Amino acid sequence: MVKVSSLSHIFGKNTELSFKDWEVKTGQQWLLLGKSGSGKTTLIHILTGLLNPQKGKIYINDTDIYSLSPSKLDSFRGKNIGIVFQQAHLIKSLNVYQNLSIAQSFAGLKPNKQRITQVLNELQIGHKIKNYPHQLSQGQMQRVAIARAVINKPALLVADEPTASLDDENAQIVLELLLSLSKTNGSTLIVATHDARLKPAFTHQYIL
Repeated sequence: MVKVSSLSHIFGKNTELSFKDWEVKTGQQWLLLGKSGSGKTTLIHILTGLLNPQKGKIYINDTDIYSLSPSKLDSFRGKNIGIVFQQAHLIKSLNVYQNLSIAQSFAGLKPNKQRITQVLNELQIGHKIKNYPHQLSQGQMQRVAIARAVINKPALLVADEPTASLDDENAQIVLELLLSLSKTNGSTLIVATHDARLKPAFTHQYIL
Protein backbone atom coordinates (compact mmCIF):
# COMPACT_ATOMS: atom_id res chain seq x y z
CA MET A 1 0.00 0.00 0.00
CA VAL A 2 2.83 2.37 0.98
CA LYS A 3 6.44 1.78 -0.01
CA VAL A 4 9.42 3.94 0.93
CA SER A 5 12.55 3.20 -1.11
CA SER A 6 16.07 4.70 -0.77
CA LEU A 7 14.60 7.93 0.60
CA SER A 8 16.52 10.98 1.81
CA HIS A 9 16.05 14.72 1.99
CA ILE A 10 18.70 17.42 2.22
CA PHE A 11 18.34 20.69 4.12
CA GLY A 12 20.78 23.44 3.18
CA LYS A 13 24.27 22.18 2.31
CA ASN A 14 25.18 19.91 5.19
CA THR A 15 22.08 18.33 6.74
CA GLU A 16 20.75 15.12 5.20
CA LEU A 17 17.98 13.00 6.63
CA SER A 18 17.96 9.40 5.40
CA PHE A 19 15.07 7.01 5.98
CA LYS A 20 15.27 3.23 6.01
CA ASP A 21 13.11 1.39 3.50
CA TRP A 22 9.58 0.81 4.72
CA GLU A 23 6.58 -1.13 3.45
CA VAL A 24 3.07 -0.72 4.85
CA LYS A 25 0.39 -3.18 3.80
CA THR A 26 -3.22 -2.26 3.14
CA GLY A 27 -5.27 -1.88 6.31
CA GLN A 28 -2.31 -1.90 8.71
CA GLN A 29 -1.97 0.62 11.55
CA TRP A 30 1.54 1.96 12.12
CA LEU A 31 3.20 4.21 14.67
CA LEU A 32 6.00 6.41 13.29
CA LEU A 33 8.00 7.12 16.43
CA GLY A 34 10.92 9.47 17.02
CA LYS A 35 12.18 12.29 19.16
CA SER A 36 11.59 15.93 18.22
CA GLY A 37 13.93 16.81 15.35
CA SER A 38 14.33 13.22 14.18
CA GLY A 39 12.59 13.87 10.86
CA LYS A 40 9.04 12.65 11.55
CA THR A 41 7.31 15.68 10.10
CA THR A 42 9.67 15.72 7.10
CA LEU A 43 8.85 12.09 6.37
CA ILE A 44 5.12 12.72 6.81
CA HIS A 45 5.27 15.65 4.38
CA ILE A 46 7.10 13.48 1.85
CA LEU A 47 4.65 10.57 2.30
CA THR A 48 1.66 12.84 1.72
CA GLY A 49 3.00 14.64 -1.34
CA LEU A 50 3.73 17.94 0.40
CA LEU A 51 7.54 17.82 0.13
CA ASN A 52 9.46 16.48 -2.85
CA PRO A 53 12.48 14.44 -1.68
CA GLN A 54 15.88 14.86 -3.31
CA LYS A 55 16.42 11.10 -3.41
CA GLY A 56 14.27 8.00 -3.38
CA LYS A 57 10.74 6.96 -4.22
CA ILE A 58 7.36 6.96 -2.52
CA TYR A 59 4.70 4.57 -3.81
CA ILE A 60 1.08 4.68 -2.68
CA ASN A 61 -1.10 1.94 -4.14
CA ASP A 62 1.65 1.26 -6.69
CA THR A 63 1.68 4.91 -7.81
CA ASP A 64 5.02 6.73 -7.78
CA ILE A 65 3.47 9.93 -6.43
CA TYR A 66 6.37 12.21 -7.37
CA SER A 67 6.19 11.12 -10.99
CA LEU A 68 2.81 12.88 -11.17
CA SER A 69 2.40 16.46 -12.35
CA PRO A 70 1.59 18.97 -9.57
CA SER A 71 -2.09 19.11 -10.54
CA LYS A 72 -2.39 15.32 -10.73
CA LEU A 73 -0.58 14.98 -7.40
CA ASP A 74 -3.04 17.41 -5.79
CA SER A 75 -5.94 15.38 -7.18
CA PHE A 76 -4.38 12.07 -6.09
CA ARG A 77 -3.79 13.39 -2.57
CA GLY A 78 -7.34 14.73 -2.29
CA LYS A 79 -8.83 11.37 -3.25
CA ASN A 80 -6.41 8.99 -1.56
CA ILE A 81 -4.75 10.65 1.45
CA GLY A 82 -6.29 12.12 4.60
CA ILE A 83 -4.05 14.22 6.86
CA VAL A 84 -4.53 15.20 10.51
CA PHE A 85 -2.06 17.81 11.77
CA GLN A 86 -1.29 18.73 15.39
CA GLN A 87 -3.18 21.99 14.82
CA ALA A 88 -6.59 21.78 13.17
CA HIS A 89 -5.92 24.48 10.52
CA LEU A 90 -9.63 25.04 9.90
CA ILE A 91 -10.67 27.94 7.68
CA LYS A 92 -11.91 30.49 10.21
CA SER A 93 -14.43 32.17 7.88
CA LEU A 94 -16.18 28.86 7.11
CA ASN A 95 -18.42 26.82 9.39
CA VAL A 96 -17.88 23.13 10.07
CA TYR A 97 -20.04 21.97 7.16
CA GLN A 98 -18.24 24.29 4.75
CA ASN A 99 -14.81 23.20 5.97
CA LEU A 100 -15.72 19.60 5.19
CA SER A 101 -17.50 20.27 1.91
CA ILE A 102 -14.49 22.17 0.58
CA ALA A 103 -12.37 19.10 1.28
CA GLN A 104 -14.76 17.12 -0.90
CA SER A 105 -14.49 19.76 -3.62
CA PHE A 106 -10.68 19.64 -3.59
CA ALA A 107 -10.93 15.92 -4.36
CA GLY A 108 -13.18 16.65 -7.34
CA LEU A 109 -16.28 15.43 -5.52
CA LYS A 110 -19.64 17.12 -5.09
CA PRO A 111 -20.49 18.23 -1.54
CA ASN A 112 -22.32 15.35 0.16
CA LYS A 113 -24.22 16.53 3.22
CA GLN A 114 -25.27 12.99 4.14
CA ARG A 115 -21.64 11.85 4.30
CA ILE A 116 -20.63 14.97 6.26
CA THR A 117 -23.43 14.44 8.77
CA GLN A 118 -22.56 10.75 9.11
CA VAL A 119 -18.88 11.45 9.92
CA LEU A 120 -19.67 14.26 12.35
CA ASN A 121 -22.16 12.03 14.15
CA GLU A 122 -19.55 9.26 14.39
CA LEU A 123 -17.29 11.82 16.09
CA GLN A 124 -20.16 12.97 18.33
CA ILE A 125 -20.10 16.56 17.04
CA GLY A 126 -23.01 16.44 14.60
CA HIS A 127 -24.66 19.26 16.56
CA LYS A 128 -21.71 21.52 15.67
CA ILE A 129 -22.26 21.35 11.91
CA LYS A 130 -23.19 25.04 11.61
CA ASN A 131 -20.62 26.33 14.12
CA TYR A 132 -17.52 28.31 13.19
CA PRO A 133 -14.02 27.42 14.46
CA HIS A 134 -14.04 30.16 17.12
CA GLN A 135 -17.16 28.55 18.60
CA LEU A 136 -15.42 25.19 19.12
CA SER A 137 -13.24 23.89 21.92
CA GLN A 138 -9.75 22.59 21.13
CA GLY A 139 -10.97 19.01 21.34
CA GLN A 140 -13.91 19.75 19.03
CA MET A 141 -11.64 21.43 16.48
CA GLN A 142 -9.39 18.36 16.48
CA ARG A 143 -12.45 16.18 15.84
CA VAL A 144 -13.45 18.37 12.90
CA ALA A 145 -9.89 18.03 11.57
CA ILE A 146 -10.22 14.25 11.84
CA ALA A 147 -13.59 14.42 10.08
CA ARG A 148 -12.01 16.43 7.26
CA ALA A 149 -9.24 13.85 6.92
CA VAL A 150 -11.62 10.87 6.60
CA ILE A 151 -14.47 12.57 4.72
CA ASN A 152 -13.39 11.18 1.33
CA LYS A 153 -12.68 7.66 2.69
CA PRO A 154 -8.95 7.90 1.92
CA ALA A 155 -6.87 4.80 1.29
CA LEU A 156 -4.21 6.30 3.58
CA LEU A 157 -4.90 8.23 6.79
CA VAL A 158 -1.88 10.06 8.26
CA ALA A 159 -1.77 11.91 11.59
CA ASP A 160 1.18 14.11 12.58
CA GLU A 161 1.49 14.60 16.37
CA PRO A 162 -2.32 14.50 16.85
CA THR A 163 -2.08 14.18 20.65
CA ALA A 164 0.96 16.33 21.46
CA SER A 165 -1.00 19.20 23.01
CA LEU A 166 -3.69 17.07 24.68
CA ASP A 167 -4.04 15.76 28.22
CA ASP A 168 -4.20 12.00 28.89
CA GLU A 169 -7.98 11.74 28.60
CA ASN A 170 -8.29 13.65 25.33
CA ALA A 171 -5.19 11.98 23.89
CA GLN A 172 -6.82 8.58 24.47
CA ILE A 173 -10.07 9.78 22.88
CA VAL A 174 -8.28 11.04 19.76
CA LEU A 175 -6.25 7.84 19.51
CA GLU A 176 -9.36 5.65 19.74
CA LEU A 177 -11.12 7.80 17.12
CA LEU A 178 -8.23 7.46 14.67
CA LEU A 179 -8.03 3.69 15.18
CA SER A 180 -11.78 3.13 14.87
CA LEU A 181 -12.31 5.48 11.93
CA SER A 182 -9.42 3.96 9.98
CA LYS A 183 -11.09 0.55 10.39
CA THR A 184 -14.57 1.87 9.57
CA ASN A 185 -13.37 3.59 6.41
CA GLY A 186 -10.93 0.84 5.38
CA SER A 187 -7.97 3.21 5.61
CA THR A 188 -4.36 2.32 6.28
CA LEU A 189 -3.22 4.40 9.29
CA ILE A 190 0.14 6.01 10.06
CA VAL A 191 0.46 8.09 13.24
CA ALA A 192 3.69 10.10 13.68
CA THR A 193 4.52 11.11 17.24
CA HIS A 194 7.08 11.41 20.01
CA ASP A 195 4.23 10.71 22.47
CA ALA A 196 5.14 7.45 24.22
CA ARG A 197 1.55 7.16 25.53
CA LEU A 198 0.52 5.82 22.11
CA LYS A 199 3.04 2.97 21.84
CA PRO A 200 0.94 0.21 23.48
CA ALA A 201 -1.86 0.66 20.92
CA PHE A 202 0.30 -0.25 17.90
CA THR A 203 1.78 -3.58 16.87
CA HIS A 204 3.66 -2.05 13.93
CA GLN A 205 6.24 0.64 14.68
CA TYR A 206 8.71 2.47 12.44
CA ILE A 207 11.30 4.13 14.65
CA LEU A 208 13.53 7.05 13.65
